[in-house]
Amino acid sequence: MNKTLRSMTAAALTVAGLLTVVSLPAAAAVKPHKYKAHICYELTATALKSARVTTKGCPKGYSPTKPNLQGTG
Repeated sequence: MNKTLRSMTAAALTVAGLLTVVSLPAAAAVKPHKYKAHICYELTATALKSARVTTKGCPKGYSPTKPNLQGTG
C-alpha cells in the first residue's frame, strides 16, 4: 500500500510538472508592440524632456523632432 501511494504521488507530480512546462511558454508569450518605439520631445520652460513611446504618434505637448535650442538674436 505504501509503495502504491508513493508511486501514485510521484506520477501525479510528474504529470503536473509536465503540464506546467507545456502551458507556460504559451501563457508567458508577450505580444509585440504594434508600433516601433521612437523618441518624442517636450520643451518646457526649464528643460528639454524626451520620452520613448510605442504609439502611432507623440502624446499631446510632445514633438517628434528635437527643437532648436539656439536663440535668434
